[in-house]
Amino acid sequence: SSIVFGASSSLGTSGGSGSGAVSFAVTSGAAACSVAGNSLSAIGVGNCAVTASKAAEFTSDKNKKEGSRVYSTLSQWYLGQGEFEKATEYANKATAIDKDSPALKQLTAVLYYFANNYEAAEKEFTSMHQESPQDFFAANYLALTLIEAKGADGKPDPIKQAKAVQVAELSARLNPKSPVALATLAWCYFNTGKLGEAAQIFAAFEQQQNME
Repeated sequence: SSIVFGASSSLGTSGGSGSGAVSFAVTSGAAACSVAGNSLSAIGVGNCAVTASKAAEFTSDKNKKEGSRVYSTLSQWYLGQGEFEKATEYANKATAIDKDSPALKQLTAVLYYFANNYEAAEKEFTSMHQESPQDFFAANYLALTLIEAKGADGKPDPIKQAKAVQVAELSARLNPKSPVALATLAWCYFNTGKLGEAAQIFAAFEQQQNME
């Protein structure tokens, strides 16, 4: 079809199957036209060709698992970049495909934690900890979540903070050589006013590092 110079026209497709997103791109004659979304604009004189592409769909069980893995990887990458909204977006996409994945449950809970949604994070990490009390990941994040818990008055919740200390102490006993476990315990001690205990942990850790 023809478009007058300077004018635009909407692009569309027909036929085919599936519900994947359709995108358009100029494949020849870029000096004559340009595409933005589904709008084709005449920016010069001449002919151009536009190709429509449909995004792949994760339909088979194998493809669904691969799609979930891809979305999960993207979520973790964005989390590492501090882009929590994007990380959550892709985590939700992954979970929609594989809602029973333990790894995705962990990722979702971590995203709750970094979004300061401690109530939701506590629920997820508590469930994980109850299912596997010796799971270091669940115990460590549960302690970190509980120590940040606030009451209705916006002040630290002493009951949950006490539980955080208990969880962190048990985790440190089960993982005595883990610097992460010791750092979490020291943080819990610090936030509950046990400054002496926190200082002892840091001193012991520093001594251990010097010996190594």
